[in-house]
Amino acid sequence: MTQAVDQQQISGLVVKEQSGFFWVETADGRVYRCRLRGKLKESAQASDIAAIGDRVCIEAYPDGTGIIVSVQPRLSAISRAVRTEGARGAGSPEREHVIVANVDHAFFVFAAAQPAPNWRMIDRFLVVGER
Repeated sequence: MTQAVDQQQISGLVVKEQSGFFWVETADGRVYRCRLRGKLKESAQASDIAAIGDRVCIEAYPDGTGIIVSVQPRLSAISRAVRTEGARGAGSPEREHVIVANVDHAFFVFAAAQPAPNWRMIDRFLVVGER
């Protein structure tokens, strides 16, 4: 990364997450490849610190990289519990894995005939979508 003199703080939206990196799109359409600030990583939480859909503030560098310095509170999230104890993860939930944050609309698509619809799965998706 470049010197701290070349940075600027801007807000954006996390649009991709992979291997500890977050791609943040800003209002001007630029996308920065970011990492979490050390202080954010150290804060113990029962949920992911940042996820796709989160609004964040970043220190952006001219080379297209950045550091996520803060994450705004989530309005909603589609998530699942992560269980790490017991046989095949059957223990009590230890933390929440956020799949996507701040969801306004959800659109689920299932086949009508081939393969036959799984009604239980449709029920599960509807329940998750209502939360």
